[in-house]
Amino acid sequence: MANGRQLRIYNQSKLHYSILVEYLNLEETFAGVAIIIPNISEIVSLINGITLCIFLAAVIIMMILIYFLVKKITTPLSEISALTKDISNQNFSQIEIRTNDELEDLACSINDMSCKLKESQEALIEKNRQMEALLGNVSHDLKTPVALIKAYTCGIKDGIDDGTFLDTVIRQNEKMERLIEGLLDLSRIRQKDYPKESVEISSMLTGMIEEYQLELENKQLTLQADILPDVVITASLEGITAIFSNLISNAVKYTSNSHINIRLYEEYGRIIFQTSNGVAHNHNILLERIWDPFYVAEKSRNKELSGTGLGLSIVSAAAQKQGFAYNCQIDDGVITFTIRF
Repeated sequence: MANGRQLRIYNQSKLHYSILVEYLNLEETFAGVAIIIPNISEIVSLINGITLCIFLAAVIIMMILIYFLVKKITTPLSEISALTKDISNQNFSQIEIRTNDELEDLACSINDMSCKLKESQEALIEKNRQMEALLGNVSHDLKTPVALIKAYTCGIKDGIDDGTFLDTVIRQNEKMERLIEGLLDLSRIRQKDYPKESVEISSMLTGMIEEYQLELENKQLTLQADILPDVVITASLEGITAIFSNLISNAVKYTSNSHINIRLYEEYGRIIFQTSNGVAHNHNILLERIWDPFYVAEKSRNKELSGTGLGLSIVSAAAQKQGFAYNCQIDDGVITFTIRF
């Protein structure tokens, strides 16, 4: 016992505590102070075990959350990547992504791009088809007049003209001239932007109808015109002229009966122009193709009956250029062309 003090620890393992005793030697008195110390090693071990379990559980939960979070990001990205590859291969498909974030916005933008590319491709294919058909029809329509002109001019040169050869050459030349003029009109209307202006179309339409009076009398046709007076619209003068002249000419030339109706009226705040005439063999007419260049319902391609097939194409081109709605319908043997200004 040093300095009259001594410390001892008595381990009571079965009771899970220890006793710290301080012995004091106070002159003739001997005393002791005892302090009970709980044995916390097992508690510490238990706490350490629980802490380890919580840590491991947290790590596992975190890994699961990270997995689903990464999957939420990578799955849409994989779909977007696959879509872009499809688009590069001209397979304009769509994807549906619902993430309510920037990835969904990106997917919507790519879907819009895919849709527009598909529309552009279809439009290009259709233009190529029309171009091929145009070249084929032009070749067909020029081949016969050129061959006839060559044959009859050779006949004139060889002195076998019976007095009709030159007239035939002139007629064939006029056919080619009409065809070329129609092609030039169609190309000009499609390519050139004409300035819009205020046009009083009532008197213009009346004047055009009067120009056909002689032809109407020769063909014994009756034309009934119902023209709303003093109608003014904003449009290209050349475009309106092309629409009126071609539709009136179409009605006068191809009506299957003796009646033609032409109307200019207002309906629901819009100005509407209509021509109606009888049509024979309407089952041969494909309305979805009637606006195509060189489309003719007469399969024999007798140009005295069916014309060049460019007039309605010029009408549709002029209407599209100016944003006018147009359509064609057949009802009870009557074909009606409608332009909404």
